[in-house]
Amino acid sequence: MKRYHRLIAAIITLLAVIVTSSASIRVDGLVFTRIGTRDGLSDNEVLHLLQLHDGRMAVTTSGNVNIYNGGGFDYVHYVDSSMYRLADYDGAYHVYAGRDNRLWIKERHNMQCLDVNRMGYVNDLEGMFTTMKPSGGRVNDLFLDRRSDIWLVDSAGLWDVERQRHLPLVKDSGNLQDLEVTGDTVMLFYSTGLVRGLDRNTSATLFESRAYGDDIAGKFRGSSLVRYFPDGKIYQIRTNFGNSILLQFDPRTLSWRQIMRTPYILHTLAMTPHGDLLITSQGGLWHVDRHSLEPRLIEGIKTPDGPIKTDNFNTIFIDNHGGVWIGTYHSGLLYSHPLRFRMHSSEERSEMLPTTFSFGERHGTALRINDTITDSRGWLWSATSDGLKVTRNTGDSVILYTENGLVNNNVKSLVEAADGTMWTGTAYGISSVRPESDGGFTVRSFDINDGALSDEYIQQRALRLDNGFLVFQGQNGWTVFHPDSMSVEPDTFNPVFTRLTANNRRIDIYPGATVTLPFHDNNLSLDIASLNYARPMMTTFKVRILTDIDNDAPWTVYSASDDNGIVDRNGFMHLKFMNQPPGRYTVQVAAATDASTLDDAPVNSLQFVITPPWWFTRGAIIVYILVAIALIVASFAIYQHITRNRLKRKHREEMLLMRIHNLIERCDSYERGQADRAADDKPEPDPECSVTGSEEAEPAISPQDREFIAKAINLVEANIGERGFSVKQLSEKLCMERTGLYKKMTFLLDKSPSSFIRSIRLNHAAAMVKEGRLTMAEIADRTGFSSTSHMSRCFVEEYGCKPSEYAQRAARNQQ
Repeated sequence: MKRYHRLIAAIITLLAVIVTSSASIRVDGLVFTRIGTRDGLSDNEVLHLLQLHDGRMAVTTSGNVNIYNGGGFDYVHYVDSSMYRLADYDGAYHVYAGRDNRLWIKERHNMQCLDVNRMGYVNDLEGMFTTMKPSGGRVNDLFLDRRSDIWLVDSAGLWDVERQRHLPLVKDSGNLQDLEVTGDTVMLFYSTGLVRGLDRNTSATLFESRAYGDDIAGKFRGSSLVRYFPDGKIYQIRTNFGNSILLQFDPRTLSWRQIMRTPYILHTLAMTPHGDLLITSQGGLWHVDRHSLEPRLIEGIKTPDGPIKTDNFNTIFIDNHGGVWIGTYHSGLLYSHPLRFRMHSSEERSEMLPTTFSFGERHGTALRINDTITDSRGWLWSATSDGLKVTRNTGDSVILYTENGLVNNNVKSLVEAADGTMWTGTAYGISSVRPESDGGFTVRSFDINDGALSDEYIQQRALRLDNGFLVFQGQNGWTVFHPDSMSVEPDTFNPVFTRLTANNRRIDIYPGATVTLPFHDNNLSLDIASLNYARPMMTTFKVRILTDIDNDAPWTVYSASDDNGIVDRNGFMHLKFMNQPPGRYTVQVAAATDASTLDDAPVNSLQFVITPPWWFTRGAIIVYILVAIALIVASFAIYQHITRNRLKRKHREEMLLMRIHNLIERCDSYERGQADRAADDKPEPDPECSVTGSEEAEPAISPQDREFIAKAINLVEANIGERGFSVKQLSEKLCMERTGLYKKMTFLLDKSPSSFIRSIRLNHAAAMVKEGRLTMAEIADRTGFSSTSHMSRCFVEEYGCKPSEYAQRAARNQQ
C-alpha cells in the first residue's frame, strides 16, 4: 500500500505542476539555463532586456548593445559622438524599442539611438528630430508608449509625432517621467506622483489623480517605470534614494492601490501571459499574484548546475512566446520556458519512483544490439550502436538515424508508451518515435534543455510504470516523466534573415531592402533564425525562391530531422546558392513547430539582385545588335564591291583576250590581203575596229606594234608545250629587257607579259577542250601547265568555269 501511496502522491504532484504551469508561469518551478560570455554575450553585466518587433532579443550590457537571435549575438560598440543631451531626463537607465527596429537608450540627461537594422548608432539625432517635429526647437526628453508611438518634450510642451500636434505640459506638476496611452487618452505621470489624463485630439484635461500625498512624494520622485496591462490597469514602480514603491492605478475609477514598499531599489517589472507580476530588485525576485496582489519573494531559482540566488537579478522580460529572460549583474542572461525541463532528472533515485520495481531481464541481444522489444503491433524494435532498427510484422525493416530526427545514433534502451509511441534512451538524450499511417515515422528528440541527463543512458534500462510514467536509468542518474507532458502545442515564429555572404564576404541586409550584387558575387550563403528559443530542435521551415521567370514556385519544407543539414538543432536554416545566374530573386520563408501549422505562420522575404556583366546588359545587347547590323551591311557592301570588281576584271580580261584574238586575226588578214589592198583604190579599213561592231573603236596600233605583237604571239605559240617558257625567255627572244617588255605590253594590251602568256595557253587549251579528243592531263601537258589542277584553277579565273564544265557547255551549244 505504501508503494501505491507514493505513486498517487507523485502523480498528484506532477499533475499539480502541469496544471499550475499551464495556468501561470511559476518562476520558482522553472529551470533556467545560462547564456553568457561563452555564448557570445559581450559581458555578463546585463542592464536592460527587451524584444524587438522582429522577435530578436536586445540585451544591453555595461559594454555593448547585444542582439540575440537564438544562436549567437551581434553587438555594437558604444559611440560617444552619437550621444544627445536630454535636459529634462533625470531618471535611471531605460530603453525603448521602436517599430522600425530602433533602440532609444536613455540614461540621466543623455540619449542614444541605435539602428538595429544597420547595426549602427544614429549620429545626427538633431536632424532626425527635425523630420519628426518640423516646428523645430530643442528636444528635452523622449518617450515611447506601448504602441511604440514617439513623444517628444520641448519648450512648447509634448509633441505627438504620430498626429503632429502639441499637448500642454503643466510645469508646476513636477517633471514628466512617463506616459501611457489608452484609446485617445494620454496619461502623463509626473515626479510628484500626479497622473494627468489628456484628450489626444482636443488637448482637454480629462482627469487628475495623485498616488500619494505631499508628505511622502519626495521619497519616490527619482524615477518611474510604467507598464500597461491588458486588464486596463497600470502598474508603476517609483524609486528614489533606495526607497521603492509598487502602485496599481485604474484609469476607469481613478483609484490607486499600494502593493508593496521596499527600502531598496525595485528594478524592472514584467507580466506573465496570465497576468502575474514579476519584479527584480536588490532584495530578490518578487512574484505578485494577479488576483490577490499579494507579493511573494523568490530567493532562488533552479539551473542545471544548481540553485541561483535572485538578489543578483537586475532586469526581467517575458517574450511573446512566454519565455522568461532574466538579466543579472555578473552572471549574464538566464532563460527558461514552461516547455523546457519537463523531464525530471537527478543523480539520486527520484522520489517519483516506486520503492521497488524491476526493469526485468531481456534476452536475445547480439553484437552491436543494445536492446530489443516487440511492441503492441507485433513490430520488432532493435536499439543498435548505430541507429534504431524497426522490423514490421510484414518482414520489411527500416533504420532510423540522427538524420531522421534521433537525438543520437547510439540507442541504448527502449520502452513503449501507452499510446504506442516508442521512447529511446541514447548516448545523449531521449527520442520518441511514433509510427504514422502512411508508413513513415514522426521523431522528436529531447536533450538536457528538456531535463534529460547530460550523460548517456544504460542499455536495457527503460521501463513504463503502471501509472504511465516512463523511467530511464543513466550512467549518472535517473530520468522520470509522463509522455503526455512532453507534447508540444503548435506554434508559429517570425524568422529573421541574420546573415548573407557572397563569396565568403558578409553583405549587410536590412528588412525591406533589396540587396544588389555584381555578377561575380554569385556564390551565396544565407542564414535564417527561427527565433524558436524554447525548443529550437522542433523547428520546421518552409521556403521558396521566386524569380522573374517563376513567380509562383512551390514551397519546400525542411526540419532538423532531415539529413541534408539545411536546418540545424539551434533552429537555424542554412541556404546556399552556387553559381547563381544574374536575375532578381525573392526568398520567402516561414517557420513553425510543426509542418501542419506552417500555413498559418507569417512569411518573411528577402530580395536580392545579381546584376549581369556589362557585356550582358541591355545597353550592351543594343550595341551588339547595332554592330551586327553594321557588320551585315558592311559585309553586303564589301561583297557587292568585290563582286563588281570581279565582274569588271573578268570583263576586262575577256575584252583583252578578245583583243589578242582579234589582233592575231587582223595580223594574219593584214599579211594575206596587203597585196590586194595595195591595188585597190578604196581606203584601207581600220584594223583596230571592234569585231563585234558593238564596242567603241580601239586606238590605232602602228605597223611596228602589230609586228611586235604578232612576233610575241608566234613565240608563245611556238613554245606553248614548254612548261619552263617564261617572261624571261620571251623577253630574251624579243631582245628586250623584262621591264621594257612589261611596259610595252601593258601599254598596248593592258596586260602583263605573264597574263599574256597564260591567255594564249588557255586559248589553245579551250580549243582542245572543245574538241574533246584529249584528256585534261594531256591538254595541260600540251599547253605548258605544270598540272591539271593548275590549269583548272587558271581556267576558272579566265572563263569562270572548270574545263569540264566548259566542255559540257560547248557540247550543248553544238547540239
